[in-house]
Amino acid sequence: VVALCTMADQLLTLARLDQEASLERMRLDLGALIREVVEAVEPLVQAKQLTLATDSAGVATVDGNPIHLRRLVINLIDNALKFTPAHGRVEIGLSVRDGSAILRVADSGPGIPPADLPFILDRFFRGKARDESGNGLGLSLCREIVRLHHGAIAAANRTGGGCEFVVTLPLAPCGDP
Repeated sequence: VVALCTMADQLLTLARLDQEASLERMRLDLGALIREVVEAVEPLVQAKQLTLATDSAGVATVDGNPIHLRRLVINLIDNALKFTPAHGRVEIGLSVRDGSAILRVADSGPGIPPADLPFILDRFFRGKARDESGNGLGLSLCREIVRLHHGAIAAANRTGGGCEFVVTLPLAPCGDP
């Protein structure tokens, strides 16, 4: 029942995002939002005996929808936690470069089969080698949120194992909001 409700919620969110030409936006500190999510997932991190490392350099202020951006961060961190085995490591980084905020979520899990990489952001794609629960909507939801915020999202396998998602979002212009 919980899985069905989660899937229904994700489908409704995707349908709404498909219809939204613009989002209600506000100026927000992406670093503060990430810290809030990291604090919320800490019990899960401890239960799985994982190491969660965060690296945030400076302030990354974006104009965005806080509800959607929180969901983006939750989905990416949840994915990393789900696919990282016990005693593994999840890294969350936030940096600023060339007028963009760059969010990086990396894990020490098994990585993504190379044949699956081009499809992992597609709706309902789950990959053939996955035993984990899920409905294949979380990452497609991330892609739509990033698109509506005029950003980019990419995934790649890391040398030495694991996967890394990189989200690039435009910084808010300087001056009054």
